[in-house]
Amino acid sequence: MSQRVNLQYTVDIEELEGEVRRLLTRANSKIQNLSNYCAEDEPLLSLKTTENLGNLRAQLSAIDHCLNDINVIISGYLSYKASLLSPQVPRAAPVTDDLDELLSHSPSNLPSLEEAIKQYSDMLPNGPAHDKSS
Repeated sequence: MSQRVNLQYTVDIEELEGEVRRLLTRANSKIQNLSNYCAEDEPLLSLKTTENLGNLRAQLSAIDHCLNDINVIISGYLSYKASLLSPQVPRAAPVTDDLDELLSHSPSNLPSLEEAIKQYSDMLPNGPAHDKSS
């Protein structure tokens, strides 16, 4: 069996269907060539038949790899399209900025540490101010 390498390259999204079609055409061509591998006029119980079967299996493996590549490409494309349809969840502003602002007041205006912690806790998404049970 021959060595295989993993290739990675990019194409424009507009060219993706053509690239997948090229790979599928190549796989189809290989499939059509398989029908000529075992000639019917040769004796079946021979060394030549075992060699032909080995070559046939290698070609089937190559076709399987090609079809798997196509499947991975299409699955990746479908995942990409699905991600475009999903609503984007907005990112919450960093709470540390609010705490820094709270603590940046001059010492005479700085509330007690206990009050600062309570105010900070109230700003948290799951803090007491957002708790429905209290």
